[in-house]
Amino acid sequence: MIFSELLSLQKQFGTDVKIAQHLGITRQSVFSWRRKLGVGSIKLQKVDRDNSIIQLYLSHINVRRIAELHHISIAHAYRILHKYGCIERKL
Repeated sequence: MIFSELLSLQKQFGTDVKIAQHLGITRQSVFSWRRKLGVGSIKLQKVDRDNSIIQLYLSHINVRRIAELHHISIAHAYRILHKYGCIERKL
């Protein structure tokens, strides 16, 4: 398995468990491939993305622009900001 294939599978399936089920191998095998190829876990990538979104928001960047920069929906950007207590959810 090469780096780009693993990234593609991560994007498609999201977790080592789901990738392993798709390929018919163990989760540990997927984990070891990630470590060997230097590919971080999706969870760590999401934490980095969330931190970036919060920093942009605190720098008074428009939520629509933040969503565009991170290739996510505006609603998803608002959910992330709400999750970390940056904004109150509107009813």
